[in-house]
Amino acid sequence: MIGAFLIAVLALFKGEESPYNSSPCKETKNTEAYNNFVHRHVLKKGFNTSSTDDWEDYLTEQNLCGRPRQSFIDVGAEILYEEICNGFGVRQGGGNLCTSTCKVRLHDLNVTKTKSTTSGKNCTVYGLRSEYRYVTVACDKVGSQCLPVHFNSSQINMPENKNGTCEAQGSEGEQKISTSHWFQFLQMTFYS
Repeated sequence: MIGAFLIAVLALFKGEESPYNSSPCKETKNTEAYNNFVHRHVLKKGFNTSSTDDWEDYLTEQNLCGRPRQSFIDVGAEILYEEICNGFGVRQGGGNLCTSTCKVRLHDLNVTKTKSTTSGKNCTVYGLRSEYRYVTVACDKVGSQCLPVHFNSSQINMPENKNGTCEAQGSEGEQKISTSHWFQFLQMTFYS
C-alpha cells in the first residue's frame, strides 16, 4: 500500500497520471491506457519464448528495450487479463489493483538496453523465466469497459479474498461475463 502511495506521489511530481484510481473500474482520462498495456504485456506474435535471442529480436522490433523488468502473456491471451477486471479478480485493499484468481502463464525477463549491434538488437535479455503465476493489474474503465491498464506484480500464492471481486459496479456500463469468455479463460489457463 505504501508502494502505491509513493508511485502516486512521484507521478504527481512528474506531471503524469497515476495508474492507481481509488477503486477498480473507475473511468480513466487516458483513452490509450488499455492499448498501451497490451503493447507492453501481451505478445503480438508467437516465437520460441525460451530463446533469449528471439526475445531480444522481439523487444527490439516492438521498441520495448527501455524497461529493465518485463512480463508478458502469450499472443491472443489478453482475455486472461481482461477477466481479472471483470469478476475473476480479487480486489487488493485500496486503489484499483486486482489479482487473478487463477494462475496465468507468464514470461518474466530482465532487460538491459544496449547500443544497436551489427545484429540490429537494442537490448540484452537475461533471467528469463516462464511459469504459471497469479498476476496483479490495475483496472480502469476505458470507454465503456473495465480493462487492465497497468501490470503491477505477479506472485506464486493465491490471494485472499478479503475485499471482494473486481468488476464494474452499478447499472450504467455494468459488465457481465459471458459463459463463452469463462470457457476461453479456463481453456487458456489450464490447457496452454
